[in-house]
Amino acid sequence: MFFISTRKLRYSSYLTRRRLSGQLGYRFRLGATNGHSQFVPQKMLGFHLLFLLPALLFIANVSAQGNQNAIKVPVGLSLLLKAKGEGVQVYGCVNGSWILQAPAADLLDEQRRVIGRHYGGPTWQLNDGSLVEGAVVSKQVSPEPTSIPWLLIKSVRGTGELEAVQFIQRSETHGGIAPSGNCSQATTVQVPYTAMYSFYGRAR
Repeated sequence: MFFISTRKLRYSSYLTRRRLSGQLGYRFRLGATNGHSQFVPQKMLGFHLLFLLPALLFIANVSAQGNQNAIKVPVGLSLLLKAKGEGVQVYGCVNGSWILQAPAADLLDEQRRVIGRHYGGPTWQLNDGSLVEGAVVSKQVSPEPTSIPWLLIKSVRGTGELEAVQFIQRSETHGGIAPSGNCSQATTVQVPYTAMYSFYGRAR
């Protein structure tokens, strides 16, 4: 009896080791199919991920390019001027909702010198008096949820140095979105923002 019990014990221990060793290469358990659990070998899962990762990155890149196309400047135009806008977006309370009234910002060059201003219209005016007014053609959501959208704006009137401008691109926005919630009285708020304005046209 002792001999038989010992053999059974050894055989049971052997089966246990076999089960454990058989599962050493299986780290990830999938949902059950036909009542049986499925395990995916770690090496096989890594092999699939190796091929899936480039595909996912490609899809993300295509999506980003698609967003950029929303404010893409027509082919054949040159960059005439680039300035950073620093100021506020002015919102007014109309029928219980915040509505954009106008921007009010300085235009800065690379040395952060004020070269003009940006105000309602929308209008961009340089210190020498030349200006350009525009109308929004298209927009795309800013990468920052708390920032105003990026825009492509077509010139409707220009004078002086800015007469050659045909399109203005607003990008790299930070801040400026309307306050959340409803408003209950006729009032205005000024929300700080910055943006990059690129002016495109045909070089003279």
